[in-house]
Amino acid sequence: MKTFFIRLLIVSLLTVLVSPAHAQPSGTQCIANIQKRLDALGNQTDFDFLKARQIVRDFDFGTISEFAASANKRTAFQRVWTSLSEFCDAAGTSLSAKGMRGYTRLSGAGIIRSNGTDFVAKLKKVFGDANFDGPGFNVVMEYLDGNGTWLNQKRWKSKAGVLEYDLGSQEGHRIAHVLSHTQAGYKDPPHSVFLLTSRDKLFDVLDEGWSKPSSSRLQGLDKDGNPDPEAWVVEMDRQIGEQATETKIRYIIKSGTTGDIITAYPVSGLQP
Repeated sequence: MKTFFIRLLIVSLLTVLVSPAHAQPSGTQCIANIQKRLDALGNQTDFDFLKARQIVRDFDFGTISEFAASANKRTAFQRVWTSLSEFCDAAGTSLSAKGMRGYTRLSGAGIIRSNGTDFVAKLKKVFGDANFDGPGFNVVMEYLDGNGTWLNQKRWKSKAGVLEYDLGSQEGHRIAHVLSHTQAGYKDPPHSVFLLTSRDKLFDVLDEGWSKPSSSRLQGLDKDGNPDPEAWVVEMDRQIGEQATETKIRYIIKSGTTGDIITAYPVSGLQP
């Protein structure tokens, strides 16, 4: 009975409060698709609609009255559930209930809050586009749900507490941007790709490098050989990228901060 009323609450918010112009597919269809996935998993203890809605509301939508009064907030809320429904299809049987909850955290934090930009398509591209990596997507979403700290509606602090990821980049969030460096063929010409046993390991590797003493960081150089004030290169003493010579991580850190990350990727030397 509790599940029924939770679903009724979500469907009501999506179908009544969201304007028809932004309801394709409809809220009812989105919830039905998500529920179908939960039923296939055999339980929904890791994904409670009410808790998942709370994740989104806390970081993005304020009080119920504020939510009800704002068409923009309702549209963004609809996007969260519509996009989760899309990822249920894209990831197939790989997407767990916990992974679904992790995605609500990322999307509720702002990755799909945008006018005119399809961040869902960009995130799918990060995970392989037409060859979508469902298992890889799931382990990352599970990681985001259970590790690190969401400081506010947009900013995530890493598990070790040394790096912070915010909105930004073409992918919508720095989390998604650094993950693009786990996808071969993401860019043309190609960018460097981390050598990982699993995509979710990326954040721990980046924490490991940035946790080294600051004296071990070398100032990165730009393509012309001049010091780049935002670039730092850390030697990891092992192969870190797909190329054997890539034993270092190049961090681009926002000027004036100690760990506000813009991007990070494997390199062989001080230049990009």
